[in-house]
Amino acid sequence: MKYLFIVSIILSSVFASDFIKKQNIVIDNKNNIMWQDNNDVVLYKENITMANVYCENLILNGYIDWKFPSIKQLSMIIDVKSKKSAITKEFKFIKNDKYWTNTSYVNMKDNFWYVDFTNGKINFTSEIQEYQVRCYRDIK
Repeated sequence: MKYLFIVSIILSSVFASDFIKKQNIVIDNKNNIMWQDNNDVVLYKENITMANVYCENLILNGYIDWKFPSIKQLSMIIDVKSKKSAITKEFKFIKNDKYWTNTSYVNMKDNFWYVDFTNGKINFTSEIQEYQVRCYRDIK
C-alpha cells in the first residue's frame, strides 16, 4: 500500500502541469509568470501603442505591475496540441486570434511580432493593426 501511494505521488508530480488556473489569472510556476486571464483578453483589440498602455494601466487581482509580453514570453503559452486553441489548456478566456507582443521586427521598427493562437504560428505586421492583448507580471 505504501508503495502504491509513493508511486502515485511521483507520477502526479511528473505529469503535473506547470500552469495553475486561478480567478482571472493563470500562473506559470516554471517561469514565475502570472498571466491575465479574464474577459478583457477576448473583448479588446488594440494597436501596438495602446496595447502597451493597456498593460501598463491594468489593475487585476490587486496587482498594478502588469506588463506587455515579449515574443519569448508569449510563445511560452503556445500549445499546438490543444484541441480548443493553440494555447495552454489552463487558460479559460481564449479567442482564436492574433495577440500582440512588444518585440519589434529587427529590420522594420514599425512592425511587431504577434502570436496567432488559432494555430500557434508567430509572425509580424505593422504596428497600426489592432490585435488582442494578454498581459503578464513577474511573480516575485
